Amino acid sequence: MSGTQCSSGPTHEAAAGFAVPAAALPMSLERFGQIVGAIYEAALDPAQWVRSLEELRPEFGADYVSLIVRAGSPDDLGVVVSAAGGNRVLDAWDPAIALSPFRGLPVDKLVTLADLLSEPVWRETQYYRDWCEPHGVYHVLAVDIGTSNGGVYGLRLTRPQSAPAFAESDFELLRRLLPHLKRALNMHLKLNHGQQVNTLYGRAMAHLMVGVIVLDEHGSVIECNPMARAILDAADGLKISGGQLEATYALD
Repeated sequence: MSGTQCSSGPTHEAAAGFAVPAAALPMSLERFGQIVGAIYEAALDPAQWVRSLEELRPEFGADYVSLIVRAGSPDDLGVVVSAAGGNRVLDAWDPAIALSPFRGLPVDKLVTLADLLSEPVWRETQYYRDWCEPHGVYHVLAVDIGTSNGGVYGLRLTRPQSAPAFAESDFELLRRLLPHLKRALNMHLKLNHGQQVNTLYGRAMAHLMVGVIVLDEHGSVIECNPMARAILDAADGLKISGGQLEATYALD
């Protein structure tokens, strides 16, 4: 497969029964423009990120394409926005995600499973057993996108074990798209005065059963979920004053 060839549309069935990744087929300039256009639309309207990721999914023959807005940890489940097509919706709140070996990647460097682990070791990891295998995730193409404010957004494309591993043609297509993804994220940051893509996870916050208040690096309140708003409205120990979160009792 040529490293400069990509897809012109949805995946196609190969003779062996696998879906041929669209990146293995010639891509028209019009199709590439459609994908790039969807990426920049998401910069202006974060609600469009799912549609943007869905544009990418068939081009890579991927089951899932996910954007990690905020990485998780044992104490923070993080936020992941995914395009799943007709597949099972990813459980982005599973604590096993925090065990991913695809954490802390070199910024803007494309990597696959083979760059990190052998397949036997991969199949024995808790992350694979507890999260990837139940979701049908086996092959992974990953890149952590650095933004102008020092932030990092993780892009993850996945295929099932029955599909072929990601090839050089997939790398080449993602390399062509990466500058546009980076610019789109930076555009959003600039339009929102350096804030993260908070509206991407506003809905997720709304469903948490604990109060969550998101602050920026200066301590200014960016967003509150309904539970946190109810706590603030009760005026029983916490308040927002001048955009800052304050304790109303001196000992707090």
